[in-house]
Amino acid sequence: MPFFNRLFVLSLDLNRMKRISILAVFLSIAFTMFSRSEKIKAETLFEHLRNGEGQQVYEMLDEKAQSMITPEFLSSCFTELQRGMGEYKGHTGFVSWPGNMWYSDIRMGDMQIRLLLVFDNDGLANTLRFVPVPEFHTATYGKGEKEVIIKSGRYSLPGTLSMPETGSALPLVILVHGSGPNDRDETIGPNTPFRELSEALTARGIAVLRYDKRTKVYAPDKNDTVTLDYEVTDDALSAINYARTLPRVDERRIFVLGHSLGGMMAPRIADRDGKLAGIILLAAPARKMGTLMAEQLRYISSLDTLHGGNGDARVEQLILQSENMDKIGMSGYDPSVGLPAGIPESYAADMCLYNSVKIMETVSIPVLVLQGERDYQVTMEDFNIWKKALSGHPATFYSYSSLNHIFHSGEGKCTPAEYMKAGVIPDRVFDDISSWIKGLK
Repeated sequence: MPFFNRLFVLSLDLNRMKRISILAVFLSIAFTMFSRSEKIKAETLFEHLRNGEGQQVYEMLDEKAQSMITPEFLSSCFTELQRGMGEYKGHTGFVSWPGNMWYSDIRMGDMQIRLLLVFDNDGLANTLRFVPVPEFHTATYGKGEKEVIIKSGRYSLPGTLSMPETGSALPLVILVHGSGPNDRDETIGPNTPFRELSEALTARGIAVLRYDKRTKVYAPDKNDTVTLDYEVTDDALSAINYARTLPRVDERRIFVLGHSLGGMMAPRIADRDGKLAGIILLAAPARKMGTLMAEQLRYISSLDTLHGGNGDARVEQLILQSENMDKIGMSGYDPSVGLPAGIPESYAADMCLYNSVKIMETVSIPVLVLQGERDYQVTMEDFNIWKKALSGHPATFYSYSSLNHIFHSGEGKCTPAEYMKAGVIPDRVFDDISSWIKGLK
């Protein structure tokens, strides 16, 4: 679910604003190319957006971006933002950011949201995203941590290698992200689940390698075709090859731990590599992505009591488009319905054809499957599909009644706003992973 995890983690209080949360989510997944921008263009585009001048905004987008959105949608989006978040109170001046981006933090009511803009060399915008205003963290690297670079084709991905202070022939776990342009810590709001995993497993005598995702560090070239391999598989295989060169690591005891999309792709990574010791699936989808997207949209929509014709109609349209995504290449696919937020058909087709459960039929290595029972993004239905599919496999399963998609504890129904509250992964999750790894000989 490459662009889709942004749907799961947008830092808007969805108990207060169902309609606008979904609007902002799908603006955020619409365009993902990164290029150069000028501050004056960013300010001009924002003013058009704020004034409801959708046609003027549309004319500032490049051709690919225009194919993913309509002037009417752009005309209404700022009004919808205010309806959900509160009255516009101002915004910061646009600031440049690594990756040739410009951003401004917009204040509405008692909330903030960040607008990211990127312009190509022709002066047209290829990125327009509303995202959470991040809470920054101070790095606290332990004695065994060091910065590394993962070379993957023409890309160089910054990463962190965490090594126990003593020991040799160590097992090593490579962390593979969920969807979206994740950093090495898989940061979401105040939470850094991959950092938590790294620190906890290293303290238990297991080396860990994590890296910034390609889609965070680089923009796809205009000639690139973005696929699952481009987003996930190729770089994970490069990380595995790098890990095998480490002198204190037992190359026969290298594991891949994939979260969400990373878990879904772990079977392909294992199949392509052919020498992994095992894979660990955290909240790994077992069903088609369009099905999951439609299910999530319905769930998020059900959390709020706000109702309004335009907003609800838009949600229903997104649900239809999500379900349509699973039919690409089949007689039931309807091009007139389209795909959610203009997701490229080539990518959606790749996603539609991929079947992680089927691939596991040819992968014989041990598997550990972990699932939070309060996860509404990847649910217990997926977990139970994995259990049935792997019944004759060397597989171990754990589910946790109070945990959500990032394996943090909570009570009652989980909401996207829950991810914006600081939490921790319980020790029992780390213990289950560590014990499983050390129990494999």
